[in-house]
Amino acid sequence: MIIDKVTATIINIGDELLNGRRINTNLNWLSAELYKMNINTVKGSCVPDNVKLINNELQNASNSDYVFVTGGLGSTVDDKTIEAVSLFIKKNTYFDKHYYEKIKKDFLKKSLKISKVLKKQAIKINDVKYFDNPVGSAEGFAFKVKDCTYFILPGVPNEMKYLFLKTIKSQLSDKVKKIHSEVIQTFGLTESYISSEIEFIMKKYKNIKFSFLPSFKRVSLILSSASESDLKKAKVDIVKILDFHVYSFENKSLLETVVDMLVKNHITISTCESCTGGKLASLFTEIEGSSQYFKGSIVAYSDIIKSRIANVDPKKINRFGSVSKEVAKEMAINISEIMNTDMSISITGLSGPGGSQGVHEVGTVFIAVKYLENIFISKYKLPYNREAHRFITCQIALNNVRLILMNKWSDNIYKFK
Repeated sequence: MIIDKVTATIINIGDELLNGRRINTNLNWLSAELYKMNINTVKGSCVPDNVKLINNELQNASNSDYVFVTGGLGSTVDDKTIEAVSLFIKKNTYFDKHYYEKIKKDFLKKSLKISKVLKKQAIKINDVKYFDNPVGSAEGFAFKVKDCTYFILPGVPNEMKYLFLKTIKSQLSDKVKKIHSEVIQTFGLTESYISSEIEFIMKKYKNIKFSFLPSFKRVSLILSSASESDLKKAKVDIVKILDFHVYSFENKSLLETVVDMLVKNHITISTCESCTGGKLASLFTEIEGSSQYFKGSIVAYSDIIKSRIANVDPKKINRFGSVSKEVAKEMAINISEIMNTDMSISITGLSGPGGSQGVHEVGTVFIAVKYLENIFISKYKLPYNREAHRFITCQIALNNVRLILMNKWSDNIYKFK
């Protein structure tokens, strides 16, 4: 039987998840895997190592098609999951002597000390289906309560992931309609702007789920549907609307996209930065093999460094101010000559919170890009705090490089409000 909508509840057990000693990565990973299979996680919860509270959560989850429980299967006194499940399904426990001998051998092979508490690891529950765990000592198991299937898994992330991928996933796939997805990565537009622009498309394709994931780096638009053909049609329609604001159809950053373009076209690049303090240069060098395209940078934060090291004419600084189109242009030209690169980027601005300069308010930034004999200069007013201002400035500089290489660059193309 193929089910259109399948639901899941995820229960993560452990005091350490609730007192801040451990981050609950299991919930994030499991829900992402289930989403890929068109299984909708309707609830995720953390429960302490308490038999009564675990039992209550198991009962409350029975309306889901699947329940995934992680944690509490160890051999220490605080591991309560076996006791709680036994109480929940009203099945007795037993000591598995053969399994105890097996884990003893495994411990001896690894030169690990065998303590009395290890016997607890061999306490099992009657009438449940156990899964072998070759990467750990806690076996997972499954059982059904009416129409709901429960999967009880170790809390150790690599063990949980192994059992899910190697044993459980195949049991789920036959009962779930396959879901397809498309990702559209954009930069320069807000989530609300994109939503309003493609509203008619979202109404047209009612069988597609549209999800927006906004950040300073990008707005990711995720399309999900059982109909692969409708997905492709909707993707084409959206790209026609968003045009050059779309930079990738993969899970790639803007930086990765720009670097791919530089490498493919054998273009070298350099930077001269003021208000961003070398952040753009740092981004370029994050990617392995950056020496292929990135040659160097000057952080010309002060006017003295701008003139003495970056060779900016002091008269221009005095006349136009260090935050100006004229100074940005000279910074870009000079760094390209100093570093002998095909392309260069210069940034000068006011990230704040203080330091307004003449006619320019805090948030003003000039970005210049020199490519071969052409220079592209833009002025932006970015209403963000200091750190966000510096980060977004670098992202805009990267995107300007992308657009220039595509012959799509123009001024005032960004809609961040």
